[in-house]
Amino acid sequence: MSFELVDLNDNAPWFADDHTRIHVSEGSLPGASISLQPAQDIDSPDNGVVEYRLVDVTPSSSCGDAPFDLRVERNTDGSHDVRLVLQPAGVDREVCDHYRLTVIASDAGSPTRSASLVIDVVVTDINDHRPVLERTVYVTEITENVDPARYAPALVTVTATDADHGER
Repeated sequence: MSFELVDLNDNAPWFADDHTRIHVSEGSLPGASISLQPAQDIDSPDNGVVEYRLVDVTPSSSCGDAPFDLRVERNTDGSHDVRLVLQPAGVDREVCDHYRLTVIASDAGSPTRSASLVIDVVVTDINDHRPVLERTVYVTEITENVDPARYAPALVTVTATDADHGER
């Protein structure tokens, strides 16, 4: 007499944390990758995690599509190496400084069970813009016999702006 133990898909996958924040420099090169935590599932390998999907839920429509892909490789021990990969379009903090993505891990059971990981991607700035003067020409007049103290501390005020964030 023999018995066969059949594992039911009675457990959903899970992530150790359901939310994470990562920082990506706008100077990052396309192809740069960031390691993400893989999902866990205590069901047998037959009912374990078999698929990961990336969903863009960025709150601002002005950002366009998030320039990230998901790369998943299966390790020899059955675990997964899950990475967020920067696409060739790259990121530009002056265009979009924040993306919200969701990774969904699904198992092979029937019915399928899944878990999700919310990823807040914060785009950090680099000094990639020059200051722009408010005007290209500044004209002022001063007569030669006027007391210079009258014009202290300045003869003219020059204003410039810079699209970079902070003191750069």
